[in-house]
Amino acid sequence: MVKDLDQGSYYLNAVANLEAVSEECLLVLMTKAHESERALSEIKNLLKDDTIILVLQNGLGNEKTVKSIVQCEVVRGLSMTGVEFTSPGVVDIKFKGDIIPKTGQGQRIKLLLESCGLPVRLTGDMDHEIWRKL
Repeated sequence: MVKDLDQGSYYLNAVANLEAVSEECLLVLMTKAHESERALSEIKNLLKDDTIILVLQNGLGNEKTVKSIVQCEVVRGLSMTGVEFTSPGVVDIKFKGDIIPKTGQGQRIKLLLESCGLPVRLTGDMDHEIWRKL
């Protein structure tokens, strides 16, 4: 469940341990950057060729780490949303901003996230956006 101060509550299918990945699946990686390798090593054998991993982490070069672990497509984005994980499957949104994926697959991701009510802005200069957030 996602609790949004402005919009209400949204119920999501969330799991603590991923057992399977469907075709054309978008996985959003939001772990702390130093936990990426551990998190991905536990699921990399489940990933399919058409899986996309959207990396929403603070810091520089995180997508390179992810690409060194998995064989599927990796898209770098930024989350300008502050959240608190209050219990497994429950997230309280403290403030909302843009989620900024690169162009290319970014347009598909944008449509998907916007269909869930999440604001998205595409950028052609991801490096500039990352440095701007730092």
